[in-house]
Amino acid sequence: MTTKKPKRPFQFKQFSVADDQCAMKVGTDGVLLGCWADLPVKQQVKLLDLGTGTGLIALICAQRFASLGGNFHITALEKEPNAYAQACFNAEQSLWSEHISIVQGAVEDCLPAWSQQKTQFDVIIANPPYFQQANACKSTERDLARYFQQSHLSWLLWAETCLAPDGVIYFILPLQEGEILLNTLQALPNPPLFCTAKTSVCGAVGKPANRLLLKFSQKFQPCQKSQFAVRDGNGYSPTFAALAKDFYLKL
Repeated sequence: MTTKKPKRPFQFKQFSVADDQCAMKVGTDGVLLGCWADLPVKQQVKLLDLGTGTGLIALICAQRFASLGGNFHITALEKEPNAYAQACFNAEQSLWSEHISIVQGAVEDCLPAWSQQKTQFDVIIANPPYFQQANACKSTERDLARYFQQSHLSWLLWAETCLAPDGVIYFILPLQEGEILLNTLQALPNPPLFCTAKTSVCGAVGKPANRLLLKFSQKFQPCQKSQFAVRDGNGYSPTFAALAKDFYLKL
């Protein structure tokens, strides 16, 4: 019997990410969100990464925090056992292992418990499962990663209960699911959060947007809207290259 050769980790400039045990692999969406989110510059910062998967976003944010100086700690939450183990491995191999805690658990269990304990985070970031249950995937692990068991609004409202007064929440979602989230949030009698930034992203110039990057705050501000493409006719677009230049080897 031939033994399958393990997949080589995805190598970034300052860290690597193994994803051979994860249902959802390293992809552009995680890089987009980790690089696009504004990170505060202050001495004590607590960040929560919901549904961390491989730990990619947590590692991107750790590198960014380290470059800003100050003290930071990242809590990365993951439900699926294989992804949890892989995120632990990736964090332990990084330069910032002492700043990252990987926690196994579900959003719907951990966030209400943390809220009762008055645990608060300055930044909460999420690349959640995108779609409602459709055709079954090849594995239960991929089902968990791809199809949401709890609505995106539920994730957002649970996150809000653990948000520091001046904190912010960041999501990335497919365009349609992102618009649904915004509409359902605005339809609430007293929305606890406001969308303060909304960036539409398309895969290439001339293609329709297929992702939304969203920023939420407890304080109302006019929503800043923008858009960009990941690629243009010459490769990566200038906007994406500026975001990812500290991470991608070929930038």
